[in-house]
Amino acid sequence: VQIAFNDGHVSEFSLQKLRAEVEGFADNAMQVPAYNRLRPRLWSGKDCVLRTFQHDEVADDEATRFDLVEELLTTGQALVRGVPQVEGEVVRFGQRLSTLRASNWGLCFNVRTKP
Repeated sequence: VQIAFNDGHVSEFSLQKLRAEVEGFADNAMQVPAYNRLRPRLWSGKDCVLRTFQHDEVADDEATRFDLVEELLTTGQALVRGVPQVEGEVVRFGQRLSTLRASNWGLCFNVRTKP
């Protein structure tokens, strides 16, 4: 099967492989039969509640880690205290939560404003 996308890209897929993926949908660990997307919780300055988490609790406890991820997905913010001041710890911590995608500046970089 050949598919032409609207950006001009063309991809070819094996019909046999596509059929096998559809027929084995429940067996594929990357696919789930149902997905319940979390609803965003809107906030403004006056009603903003910044949840705080402790680094070691997030690192050691899956339920706490889940709570942090849920907070990030629903409010877009959280504060993690007690992160060791060790080179590379921010990246290691982030990798506990999800897959990190490097930008042109790498996995971790500082954004600074210059007056």
